[in-house]
Amino acid sequence: MESHAFFDINDFEKIMISFFCVFSFRKTMEMLCRQGRYPWFFVMLKSQKGSVAEVVKPLQLLKKEKIKMERIIKTVTGKFTQETLDFVEKVFTEYSDEEEGKVVRELVAEIRSKKYYIPELDLMMVNEIEEVIGYVMFSGFHLEGNYEKELLLLSPAAVKTELQRQHISKELIEYGFEVAKKLGYKAVIVEGNPQNYQARGFRTSANYGIVPGETVHLPDIACLMVKELEPGALEHIKGQVNYDFYESLR
Repeated sequence: MESHAFFDINDFEKIMISFFCVFSFRKTMEMLCRQGRYPWFFVMLKSQKGSVAEVVKPLQLLKKEKIKMERIIKTVTGKFTQETLDFVEKVFTEYSDEEEGKVVRELVAEIRSKKYYIPELDLMMVNEIEEVIGYVMFSGFHLEGNYEKELLLLSPAAVKTELQRQHISKELIEYGFEVAKKLGYKAVIVEGNPQNYQARGFRTSANYGIVPGETVHLPDIACLMVKELEPGALEHIKGQVNYDFYESLR
């Protein structure tokens, strides 16, 4: 006869344990934990006598047990065209407010409709159930009508709120760098918090002669950054950054 031993948990958690024992207990709970939908990880353990114990473990122990969420980087196609719009709007709404979420959504949609869109650099990361967990877009850019074939804009970059600080944006951005190099691009411009981008090799663009124009409003000059994809590329790339060719950024 099987015996069940429970750790000190409340009645709700006991109900959850009983329910998931019937329905693919381990796999289901692993999936929910990876998605951040339930804060406990349940695992079935058999003793030498064949009895079963339900063990409750805090989610933070997942890393120690090396249970990793599958991460797949893909270009955006098909159904994900709409899903990534919903995704960026949700992430930026949670981070800032509804207005910001709508602006970022409109920016992505607008870039996709214009000549600077590069399908190979419209990138997302999905998990094992094809759920979008991260997104970045690199698009063509110019400075006062110059460098269209050399320069990229990185915007936006978004990660599912409960999965942030897990190197998802890092993996997406660095993957994008490699694709951009193969396509012949020389440098990437980004606007944002320097602390989030300096580790990826971005530096204050003003130090290289790339400065904000009238349509770029920054809390600090250091928030406009650039990264070389090819050594020495910034020796000849100079000028003002403006967003006047995007209606959503005016």
